[in-house]
Amino acid sequence: MKFEIRALRTIGLAAATAAAFALPGVALAWEPTEEVEIVVHVQSTSSTWTNADAIARIGRELDLFPHGITVTIMEGARGAKAQTYVARTNAGNPHKLQMLVPTQIASQILSRSEINRDLFRGVAMMLITPKAIAVNASSPYKTFDDLLEAARKNPGKINHAGGDLGSTSSMVSRIMEKYFNIDLTYTPFDDQGVLQLLGGHVDFVFAQPEIVGKFVKAGQLRFLASSQKLEEFPDVPTLKELGYDFEVLDSYRGLWTSKDVPDDAIAFYVDALDKIRQSDEFKEYMKVNSMNEYWVTGEELDKSIDREVEVFTEVATEMNLIEK
Repeated sequence: MKFEIRALRTIGLAAATAAAFALPGVALAWEPTEEVEIVVHVQSTSSTWTNADAIARIGRELDLFPHGITVTIMEGARGAKAQTYVARTNAGNPHKLQMLVPTQIASQILSRSEINRDLFRGVAMMLITPKAIAVNASSPYKTFDDLLEAARKNPGKINHAGGDLGSTSSMVSRIMEKYFNIDLTYTPFDDQGVLQLLGGHVDFVFAQPEIVGKFVKAGQLRFLASSQKLEEFPDVPTLKELGYDFEVLDSYRGLWTSKDVPDDAIAFYVDALDKIRQSDEFKEYMKVNSMNEYWVTGEELDKSIDREVEVFTEVATEMNLIEK
């Protein structure tokens, strides 16, 4: 079985090879009058925080924000606390942004939350990051096929660790079960299961290289396969190279804000983020973390977010995560 969940990803990859979508006719007349805050809903061990930190750090280095820019961790309710802070508590406040990642769309759908896509507008999508299957360095599984064989011989005994239920990791776990006709045990953790994998308490994670790559380089973890070729780990085979073709749900990274934020503020941020993404520092950040450029803004981004909501709703319903 293969889920076709490509709405934001497909349009983004197409846009990355063409001119950036802009806000027509909007002059860059607005600029922040106070410190800009990027809110993330997860701990600093997450790739979402890492990306927000890179944006803020490079933005400061380039002196793009006259009153500075900071990253705030606001955990709780699977992202709803952070979303409420940006979209309701600070409705219309152009100084409050939130990282836009797949889970922040999926969690709204799964919880049927009133704090949902209707309260937000997109700012920019900046990159897409592949996923890689990692095991502990002492794991008996030397290849991805070793892991599959173990899963077939031991139904329900192979533990896949990742983020919350409804996250892309949990969806991929279900997709893998159907694709390979196996039975995995998925266990959610706040830190995506990385600490548990390092301790040898779970069998594998299917995570972004930026989360686990440093542990692979340190010899503590080992990659078995990846969704895309990893520049920093060229010897790691892709799933397609191994003969497998299922939807991995590679993660996009971007920013959105309250729907009431005016166009001139959005235009300011698009311009600033464009400068950040074109900087040598950000290009190096993407290279080291095996990421790809993924630039979409303006009306096309908002249309893509709407399509993503539709597709996630369909997939979540098919997986019995929500009622029809």
